Amino acid sequence: MEAQLQPQFWMWLIGLIVSFVIVVFQTFIIKEFRGFKAEIKSEVTNLWHHDHEVECNQPDCKPKTTGLILRASIIFWIICCMLGSVNPAHGADFLPVWENTILPHEGGYSNNIHDPGNWTGGKEGKGRFLGTKYGIAASVYGTSLLKKGIIIKHLTKDQAREIFKADYWDALYLGDLKSQGIADELCDETVNTGKGQTGKLLERVFAEIEWATKEKIPVSPEFTPETIQWINEYTRERGNRVAFYNSVRLKRVKFYVNLVKKRPKMKQFFLAWVDRSVD
Repeated sequence: MEAQLQPQFWMWLIGLIVSFVIVVFQTFIIKEFRGFKAEIKSEVTNLWHHDHEVECNQPDCKPKTTGLILRASIIFWIICCMLGSVNPAHGADFLPVWENTILPHEGGYSNNIHDPGNWTGGKEGKGRFLGTKYGIAASVYGTSLLKKGIIIKHLTKDQAREIFKADYWDALYLGDLKSQGIADELCDETVNTGKGQTGKLLERVFAEIEWATKEKIPVSPEFTPETIQWINEYTRERGNRVAFYNSVRLKRVKFYVNLVKKRPKMKQFFLAWVDRSVD
């Protein structure tokens, strides 16, 4: 994905440009204005014969605005830099996980007959075999999309993105998370294993935190606004944020290890799942 410029950069750039304009203004425009003003004052003095008035053409009697304007421009630039260094309160964005994780790993049409996700019944040989495209599996969406006249094989990227954002991002309030990394992991895990399994994963993460802190977490391990808010508060410190993120990743891998042990036929997908979990 193309790199996006951060707000800090724009604040710094705006401050630099405005400061440059101010310096140019005071260097050229005000200099010309002073010369014009001196000429006018000299003419008025000669006309009215103000012998007591001295023509203001000496450096000492010029208004000392140059230094003031220069200092003001420097102060303005410093303020812009300070404002730009403060991270704005914003939530996670769906596009990074869609473009960097979901689409690369799920992209294209899958017609593996041994993948239960390619069957509308959720099991190999059960229901209709419709396949999976862009991560939109027949086991979850095959029947409902058919009712809308949409065949998974002909699904577009835009259609897939809208489905993912509505069902795997907005429905879980992940856009309210402050950590982009944690939001991405939870979203991708839900895409790959389902909301129920991600809920169990979150429950295990919470249990680990309670064991480490010896404190009871006041919210349930479910995707509610209250739970999201608690995660934001807990992960405000970098140490907690990194620990939470790594805990989610490790438990994703652990789930796939146990899955392959129970269902050896799924072994062919194991390396891809692990690579996706730690990507």
